[in-house]
Amino acid sequence: MPLGADTIQLDVLAADPVAPGEGQLWYNAITQVIRLRQNGLTVSLGTGGGGSIASGQQSGTTSTTTTSLTDVLLAGMTVTPPAGTYMVWFSGDWANTNNGNTGTMSVYAGGVQQLHSESPCTRTSAGAVYNFGCTSLVTVDGTQAIEGRWRTTGGTATNTRRHLMYLKVA
Repeated sequence: MPLGADTIQLDVLAADPVAPGEGQLWYNAITQVIRLRQNGLTVSLGTGGGGSIASGQQSGTTSTTTTSLTDVLLAGMTVTPPAGTYMVWFSGDWANTNNGNTGTMSVYAGGVQQLHSESPCTRTSAGAVYNFGCTSLVTVDGTQAIEGRWRTTGGTATNTRRHLMYLKVA
C-alpha cells in the first residue's frame, strides 16, 4: 500500500548508522530521538529550547492472539498523550495459522482509523513470522487515545513483539 502525503516512514534503529548519508533521517530506538544527517553533521530533531518534548513508547513481548475480522486493540498498544500533533510509529511481528490469510495492522486516534496507516501482510508459508510497520501523523485533544489495532481475514493471528512510539511535533 503506498504511503500518503500525511505519512512518513523512518528507519527504526538500535544505534545511529556508522556512515549516514546526507539527508538521511532515522529514529534511534535506544535514545528515543529522531536524528538527521544535514550539512555533514548528525543532529537530533526536536531537542531545541522549547522545553520538554512529549514522547514515549509502549512495548509488549507477551504472545497475544486474535481471530477478529474487524480491528481490535493489540494488547498494551494504547496511550493518551497531552493535546498536540504526534508522529506515530506502530510496529511488530505477525503470524497466522493458515496460508492465504491476511493480517492488517493500523494506527487509530480518538477511535478513528488514520488515513494511509494500514499495513497488510499475507501469510505465504508455514511457520513464517512477518514484520509490520505503520506510521501516521495524528492530532489529539488530550483526552483521545492513540492506539495500534489489528485484524485477520481468518485463522488465528499471533503477535509476540510490538511497539507503539510517539513524538510530539506540534
